Amino acid sequence: MKQETSEFTADNRQTLADFLRSRRLRLQPDDDSSGRRARRRTSGLRREEVAGISINWYVRLEQGRAATASPQTADGLIRALKLTETDARHLKALMTGKVLMRPVADSVPVELEELVRSQNHPAYLQNSSYEVLVWNRKADELFGFAETAPESRNVLTYLFADPRSRKVFGDQRAAESARVLAQFRSVCDRSPETHGERRGELSIPRPPI
Repeated sequence: MKQETSEFTADNRQTLADFLRSRRLRLQPDDDSSGRRARRRTSGLRREEVAGISINWYVRLEQGRAATASPQTADGLIRALKLTETDARHLKALMTGKVLMRPVADSVPVELEELVRSQNHPAYLQNSSYEVLVWNRKADELFGFAETAPESRNVLTYLFADPRSRKVFGDQRAAESARVLAQFRSVCDRSPETHGERRGELSIPRPPI
């Protein structure tokens, strides 16, 4: 049976390349035998460390030089880059050309990711739902973002449901939780249709009118 393929335009080749690079940089190399990650100057996997897909083909995709791709390629990338459900849908959309080729709302420009990762202090970016999108090595050492499941990689979840936050914030945890909660309530009141689910998960009551 002939394998179906999708042809890329110049625009979605570059959009796909940026998307793949950003997701590769979010991954961490495997721990060594002692359980410690090898120290590197930059975060993320190297291209040759992306397993489950031909390195030559992956490099062509990430450099925007591939002209076509098959559904099997998309499936391999989803597994290799450990994409979330949302990212997997977006990748398939990019590779099939069924939607306008632009990053999803939570995509972060590569330049901004590199800025965060280059900081000498713990740094991360979050969206309006407090989901952590990008972080640097020092933030990972402090908060353990890389080893946290994607669906739990959220500032609110960390503060209110992750026991590690007690050790990180110590006596300041209550004050920090109250500050973040007040901010989130304000966000919820401005966009209840967007953030109602997260409010429900945390059982956050609406302030009295």
